[in-house]
Amino acid sequence: MSAVDETGTDRSEASPDAAAVPLLSATGVRVSYPGRRGAAPARAVDGVDLDIGAGEIVALVGESGCGKTSLARALLGLVRPEEGRVSFGGVPLGYGSRALKGHRRRVQLVLQDPGGSLNPRHTVYDAVSEGLRIHGYGGGEEEAVAEALSRAGLRPPERFFLRYPHELSGGQRQRVVIAGRWCCGPNSSWPTSRWPPWTPRCAARSWPCCCGCATSWASPHWW
Repeated sequence: MSAVDETGTDRSEASPDAAAVPLLSATGVRVSYPGRRGAAPARAVDGVDLDIGAGEIVALVGESGCGKTSLARALLGLVRPEEGRVSFGGVPLGYGSRALKGHRRRVQLVLQDPGGSLNPRHTVYDAVSEGLRIHGYGGGEEEAVAEALSRAGLRPPERFFLRYPHELSGGQRQRVVIAGRWCCGPNSSWPTSRWPPWTPRCAARSWPCCCGCATSWASPHWW
């Protein structure tokens, strides 16, 4: 398993002076799952060190079952590592409910199957605005949803507000999922699939404007 940036450079060989404090990092992270029928635990992540700087696009490349998604879950705070630590902006991740809620607003997950990510009974507006309601957004909800949809490439956004997932193409559903993540103003996103061709360009162009802060984008790739 290796970490490769958007230029094709192995980040393990990067100069230590090339970046300051990483936006998101893992240090010595280990994650295991209980074995079946008395078997020994299966170690999915074994002492991984990974730094993602602000504004970086990082691809995590490895064969199926090598621990890419398990590492992503640890970085998101969905799994607590047995050993090691996850840090955001140089601050170790806390595992209390309040700390995790704040972390998950800053670090978002884009799931592999957009159809399975969206509730078929919820409209596009409901799906995108859900994060705003969970995190107590104090601004104009409709304006925030419209801006996120527009930046994700669904224009005019009002045309999509009352549509349901089955009324959208696969690409449009993926954009709705990404718009829902952008709406919360994350600093980092972790897609769990191969990117559609437009995704890195769209993210690099739109996130600094949408979030008003430096962002990073990381993806575990199944090759």
